[in-house]
Amino acid sequence: MRYGVYDHQKKAAAYIDALEQEHRGTVVTQCQHIIPEVGFVLTDHDVLGRVGHLEKLRQAGAKAFFVYPHAGRPNVVNDILPAWAHITAHFVPSEGQAEVMRAYGYPKPIHVAGWSICPPRAFQKRERPRRVLYAPIHPRCAYVDQAINLAGFERLHRLAVQDEIDLTVRYINDLEKSGLRHVAHKNIHYVQGSQEPGYRQIDQADVVVAHQTYLYMAVARGVPSVGLGTDVPGHLVPLGKPAQYARHWNDYVDLMAYPLDILQEDDTLGLLERAINVETAVGLWRKRMIGEPFDGEKVRTIVRQYVEEL
Repeated sequence: MRYGVYDHQKKAAAYIDALEQEHRGTVVTQCQHIIPEVGFVLTDHDVLGRVGHLEKLRQAGAKAFFVYPHAGRPNVVNDILPAWAHITAHFVPSEGQAEVMRAYGYPKPIHVAGWSICPPRAFQKRERPRRVLYAPIHPRCAYVDQAINLAGFERLHRLAVQDEIDLTVRYINDLEKSGLRHVAHKNIHYVQGSQEPGYRQIDQADVVVAHQTYLYMAVARGVPSVGLGTDVPGHLVPLGKPAQYARHWNDYVDLMAYPLDILQEDDTLGLLERAINVETAVGLWRKRMIGEPFDGEKVRTIVRQYVEEL
C-alpha cells in the first residue's frame, strides 16, 4: 500500500526503512499542493498547521494516521494542544514515555516501538570531564528558553575560564536568538549544528550538557550527560502568539525527571565529574525513557493490523 510520510528532520528514517518492506512511501511536504493518494499517513505531530494538511490527506482517501516521535523526550505537545480526532495510534520509544502520555490522558492507542532517532550504545565511562559539549535549547521557543540557555552557559563559562574544561557550544540557526553571545576565549568554541539527527559530536565529548532531544540522544549513545532545565514545564510558542504550557505537567514531571541537571546544583565541576561515573543512576532513567533498540518488525506488524481493518 502507498503511504505518506512527513519526515521531520529525517527522524522518520527507521520507520520508513521498516515499512518499505511492505509499503511504498511518499514524502509529503508542508507546501505540497498535490495530495498523493495514500492508504495511511505517518506524521511526527498533529497540531497547529499540520492538522490542515492531515485533513486534506484524509479527504483524499487516507484511512489511518500514525504518529512517530517528533522529539527524543515524551510527547507533551498533546498536553498543550489536543490530539487530532482522526489519529489512529501513536508510536513511542519506551514504556516510560508511554506512561507519561497516559498520565495526562492521551486519548489514542500507544505502541512502544523502541528507540529510533540514533543507534544506541552502552554507557562509555570517561576518565575526566574535559571536553564538554553544550547544546542550548534551539530558538524555536527562544524568548521562553533564553534565560535557561544563558544560565547554563554562565556556569560552564566559569569552568572554561578557569581552564577546567574545553567548552564547545553547539547552537542551531542563530546564537543570539538562543540567548547567548560569542565570548572569545581559547577554551570556548562555537559550532553551528544541524537540526537533523547527528551524533558525531556527541560521541567525541566527555560530557554533554543539553535539553530535550539532544540530551536523550546523548544518553542513548552512552555518553555521560547532564540535563539543562529539565524541570521547566513543557511549552509551545506558536509563531506570533504567547507561550502555551502543558496543562498536567505536575502529574508526570517526576516520571520524566533526569537525575542530573546543571541548573539544580551549585558545584558544576563536581556535577560533571559525577556524570562520567553515574551509569547506575542514569541507567535506570535510560531504561525507562530510552528503552530498547527500534523494532521494525513490531512496527510493521502493528501497522499491518490496523491497515487490514481499513
